[in-house]
Amino acid sequence: MVAGSGKILQNIDKFCCLFLGPSKDLFLSQIRLNIHMARPGLHLKYDVWSEVPKSPWDKHEELEGTDSFRSILPVIRVANVFGLVPLSAANGCFRFAWLSFRTAYAAVVLLMLASFVVVRILSVFVANERQEDWVRLFTSTAFYSLAAVGALLLCNLARKVPEVCDSFLRCYIKSGHEYEIDLLGYSDAMGLIILFINKYATFIWNFIDIFVSCVALILLRHIRLYNARVEEGYLRWTGKDWRTTREDHLSLIRLVNLINEVFGPIILQSYVTNLLFTTVQLYLGIRPRSDKDITTRLYLTWSFLHLLGRLLLVSLSCTAVYEASKKSMICILNVPVDNYSVDVWRLQHQVQEQEIGLTGYGFFLVNKSFILATTGALVTYEVILYQLNFGDETTEITPTQVMCT
Repeated sequence: MVAGSGKILQNIDKFCCLFLGPSKDLFLSQIRLNIHMARPGLHLKYDVWSEVPKSPWDKHEELEGTDSFRSILPVIRVANVFGLVPLSAANGCFRFAWLSFRTAYAAVVLLMLASFVVVRILSVFVANERQEDWVRLFTSTAFYSLAAVGALLLCNLARKVPEVCDSFLRCYIKSGHEYEIDLLGYSDAMGLIILFINKYATFIWNFIDIFVSCVALILLRHIRLYNARVEEGYLRWTGKDWRTTREDHLSLIRLVNLINEVFGPIILQSYVTNLLFTTVQLYLGIRPRSDKDITTRLYLTWSFLHLLGRLLLVSLSCTAVYEASKKSMICILNVPVDNYSVDVWRLQHQVQEQEIGLTGYGFFLVNKSFILATTGALVTYEVILYQLNFGDETTEITPTQVMCT
């Protein structure tokens, strides 16, 4: 199944390379924004998700940077082809250098446009003596003049982009980690270290949720295969066949117990993290405030929906394991009387009494009852917090200060 998942990723990458070309990175960047790290911020560390084969468009140097950097990079590449925005990309940031091919190319383009504008202006004076159509002359001259001014402005912009990128990093780090900056002080190196640690922790959070879901799906596949075999033969099986089926069910029970022993702490950690930040985001969203701008409201709404979605992803995948383990009971109860035996009775007792499902280190069994109980407790706590803090508007909220997604 793992090999099949890798094959699917390779096919997706090939599809993106074939149909999207240089825009592949922009497309994949938007997908990553919806799976994990949904927190806004103009300088977000590029994730380490894609281990798929590189496309022919990725033959340039390896780039590490932000989602914003990866999104704007194709645009800068196109501008470089036309001699505009002479920036090079290295180590996840843009660089400007006076002595470079890109700058020389941009200077040639700018000089060519400026020279043509001068010629065009001179031609206007000559045309005035011939009494030509002044509207057509003016619009043409204005078109080339504005193009030359645009090229000059883009070249000037290229000089300031690196400073803007550094400003984005400084603003992001200081707004989201103000206490660490007050203690340690700010520098570019410290900002990059904090950014790396933040994204590393975010990756761990996302990886654990995805990993738990994958384990649940693998276990679900085994249970469904067992159920399919029972459905196929329960009307004709004899005592020996039912003995083998019962022993296979015992093997499933041992497998689930082993998985819970090994992965139980990870499942518990996943639920604690998701429930904690879901509660925080819901509280921040419903807390009465008169000065919330539209950006903050949109962020809180999206962040809550994102957290709720990942919580449902883990919960539903784990719940499916428990629900599938009970489906064989329908076949067992419909075994013909002539084929009924002690092994059928023992298997029926096993299915009824033994809980096959993923647990949070033995503290809870993930099923539909657990989801309903968790939802009820979550709503109850939020109502209590809302009532206790009604009218409290002392804390200012900004998207970069609430690191929940």
